[in-house]
Amino acid sequence: MNLKKIIVGSLVAVGVCTSGLFMQTNAQAATWHHGVPSFLKHSFYRTKLGPKYYILAGQKVKINARRYEGIRTHGSTLYFEGAQYNMTLKKCRYTKKGKLYTIKGKYGKSQMETIKIKKNSAKVLHVNTGNASGSERMTKIK
Repeated sequence: MNLKKIIVGSLVAVGVCTSGLFMQTNAQAATWHHGVPSFLKHSFYRTKLGPKYYILAGQKVKINARRYEGIRTHGSTLYFEGAQYNMTLKKCRYTKKGKLYTIKGKYGKSQMETIKIKKNSAKVLHVNTGNASGSERMTKIK
């Protein structure tokens, strides 16, 4: 009886030790990565330029506002330049699910903001800053 328990116990121990050799591991080591995705580093993406002038009372008037929305990075900081507002995200982290990148960063003193980027090709992105209006199509400039 004792010999049977020892044999069964040793077979279970060997089975548990060797089962780790045949298990598959996940390809991504961590879910959240520090910094920004490599395709965003040292590059500038922006939307199409808006018009330089508009007609007011039959005369051309120059538009002084920014005519595009753009995204650029430096280190682990992401700069979003909008037509109506700007956003600087510091200490960014990102995760990737298929073609969708979710980037979170610190905005201001304590607020955390999220930007979602869908990478369509090497030169075209769709960026959503959480607006209800949807995403903006951006093209790589630099």
